[in-house]
Amino acid sequence: MFNSKEYYQKKTAQFIENWSRKRRNKVRFTLIESFYYSFFFSLIFAFFLQETKNIISTATLFVFITSFIMYFLVSYFLLFSIYENRYQRLTKENKH
Repeated sequence: MFNSKEYYQKKTAQFIENWSRKRRNKVRFTLIESFYYSFFFSLIFAFFLQETKNIISTATLFVFITSFIMYFLVSYFLLFSIYENRYQRLTKENKH
């Protein structure tokens, strides 16, 4: 069993490894994140707020496009910066 320090170190190493690959292309990262979020959000919208026979409709498409654009902007300007700052801080701590 891990103690909390070992667990934290393992999660930190995983984050550094994953983010070092994702940080190479900011636009690709935000497009993929936005697509995943928007796709599932629009499916949930279609199932719960509309009738299930109208899953593919203009309302669902509108929700997908709107949520994609909004989450893309949030991800591009906010999330990427947060992850990048955390990555820089953790790599700086690991070097010392």
